Amino acid sequence: MKLKTKGLPLFALLFVLQSFSQQNQPKDSITALEEVILTQDAIPKKATGITSSSKISAQTFERFNPTDIPSAINQISGVYILSGAINTNRITIRGIGARTPYGTNKLRMYFNGVPVTNGTGVSTIEAYDVEDLGAVEVIKGPKASTYGSYLGGAILLDTKASVEDKTQLINSFTVGSYNMLKDNLTFSHSESGLNISLSYNHLETDGFRQNSRFERDGLLLNTQFRTGQKSSMALLVNYIDYTAQIPSSINQTDFEEDPTRAPNNWLESQGFEANDYILTGLSHTYQFSETFENTTSIFYTYLDHYEPRPFNILDEFTNGFGVRSRFTGKWAKADFSFGGELYKDEYHWGTFENLYEENNGNGSLQGEQLSDNTEFRRQLNLFGTVTYPITTQLTAQFGLNVNKTHYDFRDLFNQGDTNASAERDFDAIILPNLGIRYQLKNGELYANVSRVFPTLV
Repeated sequence: MKLKTKGLPLFALLFVLQSFSQQNQPKDSITALEEVILTQDAIPKKATGITSSSKISAQTFERFNPTDIPSAINQISGVYILSGAINTNRITIRGIGARTPYGTNKLRMYFNGVPVTNGTGVSTIEAYDVEDLGAVEVIKGPKASTYGSYLGGAILLDTKASVEDKTQLINSFTVGSYNMLKDNLTFSHSESGLNISLSYNHLETDGFRQNSRFERDGLLLNTQFRTGQKSSMALLVNYIDYTAQIPSSINQTDFEEDPTRAPNNWLESQGFEANDYILTGLSHTYQFSETFENTTSIFYTYLDHYEPRPFNILDEFTNGFGVRSRFTGKWAKADFSFGGELYKDEYHWGTFENLYEENNGNGSLQGEQLSDNTEFRRQLNLFGTVTYPITTQLTAQFGLNVNKTHYDFRDLFNQGDTNASAERDFDAIILPNLGIRYQLKNGELYANVSRVFPTLV
């Protein structure tokens, strides 16, 4: 059992032990150090070929509060997360996405290689516990053909890897202001042909403002096992259940007089959001030869969202599923990759009256239904890249992404109105990109020209 602590006592203890060992060493003795592994550089990047990207590892996350994922990711140049609360974050890459009010769009997000961006291009970073992340890689701009050609780029999240040939039980416990309590318990086991990691996390805090309590429980299972001399399987399950009260926006007067206030209507309705989210993914990797392999994944996501607001109550759920297959290899001097990704989701949502003013101070009360809608969304991405070294210093890469999107909206509340529903089958979009890298003595020059994917929101 390992207990992580922070602050002066641990530092002082380490200092004393170090001083003691130095005082007892002969002046002319040689100290033998154990093997040192630089994990920051040991984690390979997933960006294809010469595609530039930025990456941070678990060591970066450990420098910050384990509830503060924005501060860690904001260490990446060109990336900025605006955080209104633990459950409200907006990621911008080089300013792209800054106009979205309460969420993240115009980029593609993957979790252990499984796409987690929904059918309208929205990604949710708060669905993941920062203490479970081993690395975050950001590809800036629409040059990541393998991961879509979105205007902002792509974010690749990876879980922590099990320590080779070890069995561990690690507990991390954190307390803080406003009755904040966080606990992360992880069991991991690694042996020849098998790696398994199971984590449970709990976070709760009363928050700084009125009506801002947050409580979350999560479970993460990540396992890889060899099924043959050339093949292996991986299973990923991520479950999150959280309830977050919403203090909403604050006006200038309240900010100056008492910034802990919540607007009266949000306070009286006790506005909140409750989410049950699950992601499951099963992947198979087959090594055809030393220079050619394939990884194929099937995945399913489910989100149940309930959000009482003063003006109405939103009740929605989404079922998403799909498949992704990618081939990578080398032929002569060229490195290549190609494959496809199909994603479909079914989004069901409706709104109801909020009768909180008639509920004797007990908060929100669901009334009559105001709307009932269903959306069917489908995206097909075909991709390929070829990287070729023209000279020892000059390398070129050509990428191509083909996107086909279908959108079907049905108004079930006003079924008699022919104008209430809509269906769009968009033409296929061809999205090429060309990158060139020139290696200098003490650096490199990189240029890229890409066509952008126009997201729905």
